[in-house]
Amino acid sequence: MKIVNGRWVVDDNLTPIDERTSAAFVELGEKLKSVYGKNITHDRIKLMTQLDSLTDSDERALSRVIEEGLVNKIA
Repeated sequence: MKIVNGRWVVDDNLTPIDERTSAAFVELGEKLKSVYGKNITHDRIKLMTQLDSLTDSDERALSRVIEEGLVNKIA
């Protein structure tokens, strides 16, 4: 889920949010609220969406990058 040209879309095919896809939008919103409260930004939306799409091995790799303090070196 992402914002493209100021509109929410739910997939890489630029499918807009509608009654069939709104459950994914609501689920993303609940995850964001549980982690960030009301302090939600575009970057946090992108981050949560990316985290949600990681495989188990990607999660382990990302966890290691964060744990070893490599994020600052990458940025």
